[in-house]
Amino acid sequence: MTGFDRIEVAGFNLHWGYGGDGVPFDVTAACAALGADVIALQEVWTPSGRPSIAARAAEELGYGIRELPLTRLADIDGFRVVEREQEATGSWGLALLTRFPVTGYRVLDLGRAAGDTVRRAAQSAVLELPSGGTLHVVNTHLTHRLHAGPRQLRRLVRGLGPLSGAVVMGDLNMTGPVAAALARRRRAVTGRTWPAGRPVAQLDHILVPRGYEIAGGEVLPGLGSDHRPVRAALLPRAQ
Repeated sequence: MTGFDRIEVAGFNLHWGYGGDGVPFDVTAACAALGADVIALQEVWTPSGRPSIAARAAEELGYGIRELPLTRLADIDGFRVVEREQEATGSWGLALLTRFPVTGYRVLDLGRAAGDTVRRAAQSAVLELPSGGTLHVVNTHLTHRLHAGPRQLRRLVRGLGPLSGAVVMGDLNMTGPVAAALARRRRAVTGRTWPAGRPVAQLDHILVPRGYEIAGGEVLPGLGSDHRPVRAALLPRAQ
């Protein structure tokens, strides 16, 4: 990339590496098919004592990775949450894959919604671009509890700060117009993403602040998960 960077970003809910029918899929091949510089992954499964499905993909494809386990599970199929590490067979969480160096990173706690089994959080990373500029990206997976999702997104925006130029990506579990309004950002992608076989709603989003031109955005065909991935091309605006 020369001059202003063209940045390809993507978001994908991995559903632990299984389709809605319970059939496992090749997570590394799916990430390769996204062809993005930055990939925000949700529902990442990490077996106890072994690398996560995202870490294996990152190593094989040459990405750097930042991971955020959110809860311990004793049973991946039944999603049985446990507190004690000795009872867990693995963990569930977020991962951010990037081809750019990470110069800043923090975790934003978004709380636990009433009736939700896991706490929610966001990964916030500042990346160094080849041109010398930076890209601020956020990866999150909000609760499916309708009363609490908007509250978590507002909390995320407050945590980022009023002048934040962060691109927000992830499974937000809400419609695009609502997500864009609450996040005070534009939608880079419009189209249904869930369930992957016959989608009826868009739950997965890439929300873009001022400072970027949206050079393209799309919902990709299903790659094995119960969600379809989203991808967008962004161009920093000249200052």
